[in-house]
Amino acid sequence: MEIKQISVFLENNAGRLGEVTKVLADAGINLRAISIADTADFGILRQS
Repeated sequence: MEIKQISVFLENNAGRLGEVTKVLADAGINLRAISIADTADFGILRQS
């Protein structure tokens, strides 16, 4: 099985995670795992 990972730089604002996951879902991408590293201003979302 091949596993791919995507990293997305996001502003730390309400609704940003929902926006990204909706775009991925609309594209037919299924998530197996999510890791988020955040600060007060931004976060890095890693999905595989």
